[in-house]
Amino acid sequence: NHLCMKETYDIAQYLENTYGCFAMPLTNNVLQAVQPEGNYVPFFADPYKAGLPVDIYKAAVAAGIGEMGWNHRVITPDSGPRVYLCGIVTSLEFEKYDAPYSGERLCDPQKCRVCSDVCPTRALSGDKGEKWEVCSREYSVGDLFVNSCAAACFGFKKELNPRTNVVVESDRPDDAELAAALKKQFENPGFQTLDHLPMYHCDKCMVYCPVGNWKEQF
Repeated sequence: NHLCMKETYDIAQYLENTYGCFAMPLTNNVLQAVQPEGNYVPFFADPYKAGLPVDIYKAAVAAGIGEMGWNHRVITPDSGPRVYLCGIVTSLEFEKYDAPYSGERLCDPQKCRVCSDVCPTRALSGDKGEKWEVCSREYSVGDLFVNSCAAACFGFKKELNPRTNVVVESDRPDDAELAAALKKQFENPGFQTLDHLPMYHCDKCMVYCPVGNWKEQF
């Protein structure tokens, strides 16, 4: 994530210095959010409550990077959902734009919903979803309860993070419960230190998706 943020900043600087335009880097990835002082996520904006003023996933699909998957991730032919997204809002107009991805369907929720099966907090529905339309192409996207997803990512479950002293008891935590857990987590002196154990405790819907040469890579 830190590398993505640095590269986004460098590209924005290049655009401004070279073309004299406005270029504003956005935060990146699902739960990568700036933490305003005294205010803990989830706090505003986009479907993942990550603080993005635009839906970066739909923007990536419109830009031709890939298609939307059942797991709410942008899926690409080469890497499946295992991609990190960056965005830049700019006043620069380009002469040419990539067309949306129009190849063979990468995600078929009628045949495969492994992302729902492996979700440790059942944040992603296996049978309920909705239709999203991006650039006149329709995608099936599963119902996602973002707070449950966040609880898994931050390791607020003993089965995901045995060392944690911050536990979210509810399977469907509301904003207040999740914010209280995040506040306690960020106040922990050891949270931001170097460690040989992971600080991010999920990504299973990305790891187990078979799209993107999964067998060859894993």
